[in-house]
Amino acid sequence: MNRQKTLLAFTFAGALALGACTTVGNEALRDQSAETLHQKITEGKSTRDEVVALLGKPNSVLEQDSGGAIWIYRYQRAKPWPTEFIPLVPAVYGRLDLQSKELVVNFDSSNVVTRYRLRESTDLIKHGAFE
Repeated sequence: MNRQKTLLAFTFAGALALGACTTVGNEALRDQSAETLHQKITEGKSTRDEVVALLGKPNSVLEQDSGGAIWIYRYQRAKPWPTEFIPLVPAVYGRLDLQSKELVVNFDSSNVVTRYRLRESTDLIKHGAFE
């Protein structure tokens, strides 16, 4: 009986560790806010090289005919509700909190930032048979 309890405890701990949080996108964007970016990126002064040093390579690049570019950085973190770890419950009543960030940086043909915008959102993702 004691061995079964130990096995069950390790199984639960393993499932909790593996399923705790999932992140995708640019990890450097995780801890950034509009305030921190305002201190680090200056429109009309900051360059592409400085943005790369701060955030790394963008997730998407859109080259413009004018010689400028638009860089897009994305980050998402999904955090499951505790009920996600109860067997069979997620199939019926699943919940995840989703934090999203998207930074759009516009550059002119001289590789200088002309504008940037950070969008942040938090959503509740519902899944399961009764959703």
